[in-house]
Amino acid sequence: MSSLYEINQAIIDCVDLSTGEITDWQAFDQLQMERDEKIENIALWIKNLRSEAESLKAEAKVFTE
Repeated sequence: MSSLYEINQAIIDCVDLSTGEITDWQAFDQLQMERDEKIENIALWIKNLRSEAESLKAEAKVFTE
């Protein structure tokens, strides 16, 4: 799976920079969907990390008491 930076670069590559026109609509749409999915997965990963951190803090509090 590509990184977010690679996806963004591929999206830019689908655009003719001199005219601003999209040269490959199919690839552009696919990359947009892949980018949205990647962003959603990153957000869910962060949510899980925060939840795990809160759980560990609560467990540490129990141990200190």
